[in-house]
Amino acid sequence: MIDNQEHGSPNDQKGRAGRENGFTWNMSIKDMIRNRMRKCPDRILVKAGQTVYRWRDIDRGSSIIAGELCALGAGYGSHVALCGANSVNWIMTFFAIHKIGAIAVLLNPQLTPEEIAVRAKLGAITHLCFGKSPVRDRKHFLSQIVDPERSPIKAVIDVGEKVDFLNRPEAECPDVQTLSDDTCVIIFTSGSTGTPKGVMLSAFYLWFGAQN
Repeated sequence: MIDNQEHGSPNDQKGRAGRENGFTWNMSIKDMIRNRMRKCPDRILVKAGQTVYRWRDIDRGSSIIAGELCALGAGYGSHVALCGANSVNWIMTFFAIHKIGAIAVLLNPQLTPEEIAVRAKLGAITHLCFGKSPVRDRKHFLSQIVDPERSPIKAVIDVGEKVDFLNRPEAECPDVQTLSDDTCVIIFTSGSTGTPKGVMLSAFYLWFGAQN
């Protein structure tokens, strides 16, 4: 792990910009969320149409989703897939996965049930958060995925844009420690030339990529 105070960042100027924006290179994503809540809970993070979401809203929504994931058996080290197009709930879910110390496996919302099942086996995915998608019959689509003969996915949470998590009660989850060099995200290659391959990324590399 790189100690930011001792070693700085790969680029000092960008490192200073990162610190001003609420993170340092040795933070996990969970640490970054806590830091933002401490420094600027009322700062606007997302605007969706006429609705404004501040850091405190995203933090609360992600805690609610984290509680639902814990209730379904997900936890530290679990591989939780997030499949959906960009949305406020996608952001909340991404943060929720990291709050419980799980690994976010990001899946393309254009994938078929068969393609999701293949990646679930390769990535040992046990939970699926299914968000904004072009799929019309979501129930039928998901029933093809939660099939023990086809994939290891045992539970699905609907995080589509019509779901309002901010109106749900919060549930407690174990407070786990996460580090900047822990694997926090897995993405898959397209598999167009063969079997899809998973690429593991740490928070450090996400910060480095965001600053470059």
